[in-house]
Amino acid sequence: MYRSLRFGWLAVALAAASGWPSQASDTIQWRPGVSVRLFHEGCWEGWLYEENGFNDHGPNPAYLQVSPRLRFTVNSNLVLGFNYSFIDLHSAAPDGEDFWADQNRLEFEVNPHLELKSGWHFNTRNRIEFRWIEHVPDVNYRSRHLLEVMYPVKLPKPFKDIFSNGEFFYDRSRMRSPEHRLSPLGGTSP
Repeated sequence: MYRSLRFGWLAVALAAASGWPSQASDTIQWRPGVSVRLFHEGCWEGWLYEENGFNDHGPNPAYLQVSPRLRFTVNSNLVLGFNYSFIDLHSAAPDGEDFWADQNRLEFEVNPHLELKSGWHFNTRNRIEFRWIEHVPDVNYRSRHLLEVMYPVKLPKPFKDIFSNGEFFYDRSRMRSPEHRLSPLGGTSP
């Protein structure tokens, strides 16, 4: 069974300076995650992903995600994804009181990627999420767009690759961009 441990060091949720207004304050987060490949049959792969989130304020862990994922490889540069995610998230109410809220999501992805002969990898993830959030009356639709660069460097064990990425979120139900994430440095291990 192939196991991939993926973690981002100093993953920073930023209000990007791109002119898109963010509705949240800046937060420093650490979000270690584990992906376990359950099967690989032809063009199909099944994965189980788990992630915890820790931040510089509030109770920790502040985030828990469990997500079975199904991948279909269209060709060497394109993968489609179909996921379900259960999330338990620590939040703050408008009156300042903290609470935990469950979230269920159906997710559909289109993920083009490119590997250059020089060893550089460029990965994108374009995901639409249909979210059912506790304490929110209607389905919430959100899109996420990630660009990741993997660097061609020789690393000592247990590391396989290092990467940087940025992700832009757009909440289609509220017509705003509430969150942007930047992971300046992360790594993978086989």
